[in-house]
This record gives sequence, structure tokens and C-alpha cells, in this order.
Amino acid sequence: MLSPTPRLRVRHALALVLVAVLLSLGIGAAPLDMSEGHRAVPAWEMLRTGDWLVTHLFEQPYLRKPPGMTWAIALSSAIFGQTEFAARVVSVLASLAAAIVVAWWATRRFGAPWGAWAGFAHLTWPWLLEPMRSAEIEALNTSATVFAAVALWETLLPRPESTARARWVWSALAGLAVLVTLLAKGPASAPA
Repeated sequence: MLSPTPRLRVRHALALVLVAVLLSLGIGAAPLDMSEGHRAVPAWEMLRTGDWLVTHLFEQPYLRKPPGMTWAIALSSAIFGQTEFAARVVSVLASLAAAIVVAWWATRRFGAPWGAWAGFAHLTWPWLLEPMRSAEIEALNTSATVFAAVALWETLLPRPESTARARWVWSALAGLAVLVTLLAKGPASAPA
């Protein structure tokens, strides 16, 4: 039987962190590939020029994608330097955050061991592994979509002990997560 409010165990969250680290070893070893440069180069240009409003690629405004991932890579590059690692670690952190949210939510709903397994399943799902290791939009968008789904679930189908204030907080978090999906991928993320 579940306790009234099961909590994600610290050891489960730390195990998720360890798995994410192991899965992301070597993310900075290879040069940027395919369209990763379309995210990293404008981010590095933001750092160089200080213009954070309009993304630029080869000194031209780059408006094909929203600036969310570019901003995230610019922030990461300000911390870690303008490297492949800095460009790709954003996706690793977004994937890890989504896995922890999945584990937390599943633990609340189904109990500790099942929540941990749900987090591991999310983190190691083959369709999510490649985006986790690349400087692309998908991991950030998926993470924000997971956050929005969990927040909407907690708003619309709350646990019995949930308060009206908690539902308002969940509603605000859902709105924030939807905003992040729009900043990460734009209208293409609307169906999710």
C-alpha cells in the first residue's frame, strides 16, 4: 500500500544522475555534427556580440527556430566555454531533469520502485538517447513537454490531499513549461 505522499528516494535520483553521466560520457569529444552548428554558432555569436534578442548565423538574422535552445547553449557556453561539451550538456541536463520529473511523478502515483524504473526508462529510451547527446532542440523540447504534462496532470487530476493553492501552482508551472516548449521549438511543438 502506498503512503499518503510517496517521495522519490534520494538514492534513486542519484542513480539517475549516474546513468545520465555514464550515457553522456564523451559528448564533447566529437565535433559538432549535422545541424548542431545551427544552435551552437548563434549562441556563441550571442556571447560575442551581447545581442541576446535576435539570433544570428553567419552575420545574418537566423529566425528559422525560436531562440530557447540558443539561449540555453549561450548560458552553458558562458559557464563552460565555447566548446562542443558546453553546447551538448544542455541536452543532457534537460533529459536528466525530465527523467527526474518522470520518476518523481510516477513515485507519487505508483510508489518508489516503479517511479525509479519510470525515470530510468525515460532516460534510456532509445528515441531519446541521441537527442540527449546532441546540441539539438529535441531534448529541451521533450523535457518541457514532460514538465507540462505532469503539471497539467497534477492540475486536472490532483491527488485527494491536494489543495486549491497547489492546483494554482501546478497551473502556473504548466503555463511556464508550455512557454519553454514554444521558446524551444515554436509552433511545431503545439501538438505535444
